[in-house]
Amino acid sequence: MRHQAEQYALVLAAMGMRSSIALDGELFVLSVGYRDAARASYELAAYDRENQDTLPRRDRSLPTPPRLEVALIYWAILLFFFAAARHAAFSVDWLGKGAAQSGLMLG
Repeated sequence: MRHQAEQYALVLAAMGMRSSIALDGELFVLSVGYRDAARASYELAAYDRENQDTLPRRDRSLPTPPRLEVALIYWAILLFFFAAARHAAFSVDWLGKGAAQSGLMLG
């Protein structure tokens, strides 16, 4: 991530260390001189510890469950069709309309 490499370069510059950012394939590489390597590693680790809460985190939240209203509407529709099938609501034979008739299917 270029943004993070630039932040690290700024931290090192504030500590008086020279650094450079180079693109290596899809990764950004932050380079420092050999003499500054151990100190740069220490300073960047300290920077990360100090800024743990401000670093962006990936959102791994679970999908929200359906709302209560949606569940109630779903159950009301199921209850309607259950009652309609048992009592021939609206003068319609609901089970007869939905039944498969093999003679008609083959014909």
